[in-house]
Amino acid sequence: MVNRFFERNMKSLLYGMEVSHGFRRYMIFSIALIYFMYLGHSAIATTAMFAAARLAMILFEFPTGAFADHFSRKKAIIISFFLMSLSFFGMYTFTDFWILSVFFILGDIGWSFQSGSNTAWLIDELNYGRQKKKLSSMYARLMFFDKIGYIIGGLVGFILIAINFRLVWLFVAIIDLFTGIVVIKFMVEKRFKPKKTPDHFIIKTYKKMLDSINFFIHKKNRQIKGLAVSMFFGTISLNVFFILVPVVLLELLSIPENIISGILSGIGVLMLLAPFLGEKMVHKYSFKKSLISLFLIMTITIFIYAFSRSILLSILILMVFYTMDIAYSVIFASAMQHSIPTKIRATMGSAVNTIWASANAISAGLVALNLIFFGLVGTMIFAGVLALCNTFLLYVMLNDGD
Repeated sequence: MVNRFFERNMKSLLYGMEVSHGFRRYMIFSIALIYFMYLGHSAIATTAMFAAARLAMILFEFPTGAFADHFSRKKAIIISFFLMSLSFFGMYTFTDFWILSVFFILGDIGWSFQSGSNTAWLIDELNYGRQKKKLSSMYARLMFFDKIGYIIGGLVGFILIAINFRLVWLFVAIIDLFTGIVVIKFMVEKRFKPKKTPDHFIIKTYKKMLDSINFFIHKKNRQIKGLAVSMFFGTISLNVFFILVPVVLLELLSIPENIISGILSGIGVLMLLAPFLGEKMVHKYSFKKSLISLFLIMTITIFIYAFSRSILLSILILMVFYTMDIAYSVIFASAMQHSIPTKIRATMGSAVNTIWASANAISAGLVALNLIFFGLVGTMIFAGVLALCNTFLLYVMLNDGD
């Protein structure tokens, strides 16, 4: 039985970490491309660099996940925050495209130490692995606090961009550094007991990779296969959309950069209840039914956004899209963790993030290619078509039961 005081404190720590992640994600996914364009770097070169960053993340995912499972989730998380802080400080300091690219890629490598490790730490510390309702409630609150960070990021961006665009990266660096220090002081690992084996770290990593692959390909684990395939194609379609959302507002609707930051932050305020929609759907419906219905709505909104030339309609569409996306993320993460055993939770988390990073890299590359050949609207339509295909994949590949 987990002590309630300990449970509350550890969840509070993870939720606080998620606020810092929401802040960072806002800066990366909402204004990073605009920042590179602001410095005079081309959108095509920048999106190609984003693809390279995701590929670098892929190379580090399994080693960092195995590090977390073998040695310490806490140590992996601390390394992550300090590397990300260094990355953003570099982005604040330099403006040359190639130097900026190195520091941007370092940030993705830093995140690989934490992807899968932070939630694996809390789920195992609190023994939530097979508790569907507690998993969904935890992820709903994680997403809620992520959106709190997102809103703060938008407000900070609105203010700092008007003063000096580069200051946003200094602010992110300070937030990550502070959060890393808090983790050092307050994070506890009571249940985690690393296994002592004579194998070299490389051999340990290889064995964990085999465990994860064997689990993934086992014929009984259809649910995890369906989720993984859907994550790949769904991430490509949604990331193409996410990358182009601020570009559409800037290029097609002629909205200034700092106003874009304010608009996206305002939408974030309205999205605070969205995680709890996902939580309620998990409690009431199957994973499959919930995921299909939400992704279908997102698909429709992508097509509408591609053709809208009204600022008001575009903002309303983004509100609907982000609401569905947040609820979908809560349900998807709950379904994934519900399917993973404790002994390979962080490594499988890294495997899942490898799929996400691969899809992310492909999506950034596809944006660059589609912009060259089909333009902005054509690329948005491509995202909608791919999202429609993923909705069909969810229907075919997921189990009806949980």
